[in-house]
Amino acid sequence: STQSTWEVKEVTHEWEKVNTQKPIWMRKPDEVKDEEYTAFYKSVSNDWEEHLAVKHFKVEGQLEFSGLLFVPKRAPMEMFDQKKKKNNIKLYTLA
Repeated sequence: STQSTWEVKEVTHEWEKVNTQKPIWMRKPDEVKDEEYTAFYKSVSNDWEEHLAVKHFKVEGQLEFSGLLFVPKRAPMEMFDQKKKKNNIKLYTLA
């Protein structure tokens, strides 16, 4: 009978948490500064202008979620272009 030997190598990973800040939509509205809303809006919308209005809300019940709804200052130039792909609403989630 032949005997087999196996070499077992242990692999470990060390992770460093880089982003320690809570997502803006998970924070309480009174904890978020206007500048933070503006910076977030500009980063997700690629708009160079500030938003016209923002609604920061939380829904609780059978489902529970938080959200931000931004209203841009101007309608997009291609708003009535039928050939343009519609991607006006974006959803970001936590896993």
